[in-house]
Amino acid sequence: MPSADDASSARDTLANRRTFLAYTRTALALIGGGVALGLLKSGDGTLVQRLAAVVLVVAGAGITIGGLIEWRLADAALRAGRPLRRSGLIPATTAIVVLVAVLLLGTAAFG
Repeated sequence: MPSADDASSARDTLANRRTFLAYTRTALALIGGGVALGLLKSGDGTLVQRLAAVVLVVAGAGITIGGLIEWRLADAALRAGRPLRRSGLIPATTAIVVLVAVLLLGTAAFG
């Protein structure tokens, strides 16, 4: 019969995997949004629109790589019984999304 520690370890490992999958979904959404924005024919296809599209695609790729790194570090910490470190990926993702939103809102408001 598995011990309580084994069950807790399994829950933590599965939660770590779900977190990695959430990073992957976020990355795919950003990449898809960037591609859609890049293909969108609004007016003359402004530089800001193209810049925002590139930022989204690059951010999606970065989040994919960062999510893999975070997953590996968390997995190693869980297996060694060490505390998990804080992730810088969440504030970085938030900052990128806010930056793109401000760029696009500024373009919409001020042409």
